Order: sequence, then structure tokens, then C-alpha cells
Amino acid sequence: MGFGEEVVAAFLTDVLTVSRTAAGAPVDGIWIKPASTTFTIQACVQPAHGLQRVIGGRDMSSKMDGEHVDDVRVIYTSTQLHTRTPDYEPDEVTLEDGQWVVIRVEKWFLIQAVNTHYQVLVTRLNLGAS
Repeated sequence: MGFGEEVVAAFLTDVLTVSRTAAGAPVDGIWIKPASTTFTIQACVQPAHGLQRVIGGRDMSSKMDGEHVDDVRVIYTSTQLHTRTPDYEPDEVTLEDGQWVVIRVEKWFLIQAVNTHYQVLVTRLNLGAS
């Protein structure tokens, strides 16, 4: 374990459950969503101060497609999580007795770290009117 891993290990705050689902596909004209796989990760969870207003150049507080962002957290982990891709739905993380959706994943480089770590932004989504 390198110095970077020791730092991350010292700040681990949670063991989180992650649900991963492959992207659905139409079968005979009906959209079929595959079953999810579930696994756990060790992570350091932090509030995302100053990130809930503008992330990736857009206002996360605005209502878009019936979704409203209430809260954003940062997860530091050595497990790569996924946002929405052509092959996968965004990963969902169980945190604070709720479901949170991965909205951004970036490699987090540490000096002298042997393994890659990730900085993951997750948000709790409220569907429908707020």
C-alpha cells in the first residue's frame, strides 16, 4: 500500500451498496430493462460544498425532465462507478437511507498512489413535482 492509499484508507467513512444496470433494449417493441447487479464499495463520503449550483456548466438546481436536484455528495473510492453510457444506466448508490445517482466520475490522482482512485459526484433525485 502506497502513501496515497494509506491516506484514503484513513478517511474511509462508509461501506456503500451500489446497484448497476445494463442499458435496456427494445424486444418485440417493448422496452426491457435488465436486472441489476449489486456490490459494495469502501468510500469516503463528503458534502459537495459549492458544487450543487453549477456542475459541468449547468445549473443543477433547475428542473429538467421532471427531475430536481436536492443534494449533492462527493464520494472518493478506488472502485470506478459509472454515469449513463450507451451500455449502462447510471450507477445508484444507497446512502443516508436513500438512493443516489452517479452524475460525474473523475480520476483522482494522488502523489505516490499505486492504485487509481475516483472522485464521484452523486445526487439524490426527486422525481416529479417538488
